[in-house]
Amino acid sequence: MARVSKLRDYELNSSAKRQHPSIIGFVAPGLRFNVDKYVNRTHKNVTPSAKAQRAFNMIQNYQDDFVYEGKYHIPPHFSDVEQRFLSNLLDVAKIGFKIDAPKIVLVKIFARTHDIVHNAGKDKPFHMTVKNIATLYGIDPKNTDALDEIMGAINFGIQEDNEICEWDHVANSRKGKFKKRPLVRSYGSKIHLSDEEMSGVVADAILYTCGFTHKERRMLWGWIQATEFARSLTPEGNPGIKYPRNQFELVAKLADMGSFYGSIEEWLRLSADFILENCFSEITSPIDFVEFEYKFFRNFVQPILRSENLPDAGIVNGRNDKAVVPQECIIGMEEKMRYLDDIKHELQELANRQITDLTDRTGKLVSEVKSLISDRLHRFLELIHPTLASDLSELEQSERLSR
Repeated sequence: MARVSKLRDYELNSSAKRQHPSIIGFVAPGLRFNVDKYVNRTHKNVTPSAKAQRAFNMIQNYQDDFVYEGKYHIPPHFSDVEQRFLSNLLDVAKIGFKIDAPKIVLVKIFARTHDIVHNAGKDKPFHMTVKNIATLYGIDPKNTDALDEIMGAINFGIQEDNEICEWDHVANSRKGKFKKRPLVRSYGSKIHLSDEEMSGVVADAILYTCGFTHKERRMLWGWIQATEFARSLTPEGNPGIKYPRNQFELVAKLADMGSFYGSIEEWLRLSADFILENCFSEITSPIDFVEFEYKFFRNFVQPILRSENLPDAGIVNGRNDKAVVPQECIIGMEEKMRYLDDIKHELQELANRQITDLTDRTGKLVSEVKSLISDRLHRFLELIHPTLASDLSELEQSERLSR
């Protein structure tokens, strides 16, 4: 068993915490100590374009090697997030934020790494240990001094995380007993991290290896941690430890979950993929699908957009104001909410007429229903129900064969 370092050795200075308020709780360990003590980097003084290209190449290699088994958290999602973030930068620039080439490079790196080691759909999940984190940073996994640093940095963050989350749990009188995340006690033990936290560690190791500055790495960490849902919002809709704390973190989070920015059809396809990946056994009817989407907007999107929950933008053009919400987000959400209202109304009218079986087990429309529904509802059922129905049939068949 390794010795446990003094945890307070890994607290960032007050200046760094003021600039990057999300450097709190668990943070990529390489941000909490001087990795250069253990690594002889050869890419510290290269041109910005060269370090960016090397980072993109490393990211692509990680994506090529990681076996993605989900339906939603896969490389096409990374591309969607990149396009949404880049598009939203236009709104951010309008209020006075500087959008330069280095910032755009970071946006692209964020999009391509924020879910780079996501375990969606995996029977054998990927996990991290102190030793494999050392390898990510280019540290000799046999160097016990370096391993102690990594473990100390991780444990400092987990302990701070536990303290904040426990305080939030008690202060808001949450039900159930609060469970602390366990500290790491050995170099080879599994570290209890979310998919976003693991992805953030990979991203930071890539930036470190390619010669990005500590400030750039802190910025990227904040963006990635803002995308975490497990502790981003409490069930009551209150902000938790993983809540966007500045303008760019807000844009990062909205870009990540903003599948509703695009067309109705693309949004429905992505929603079906998300449901199939995470909870399709709970969605057994078109009205279930509609209610699921309502809950997504009401529990996750709208609370973030409330004025009292928006982070401060800081001093921009001489004014201290709230962060701006991209218009594309507002327009997209309003359009999709109206669409859900219309679909729900039509489904309820059918239910009132005691017409509940709209499709057969393969997802095809029952013939007598076709003449009773609008083109909009017809297309809705075409898009979402065949996929869900066929996957449910495959699951049931698989379960029968395994008995």
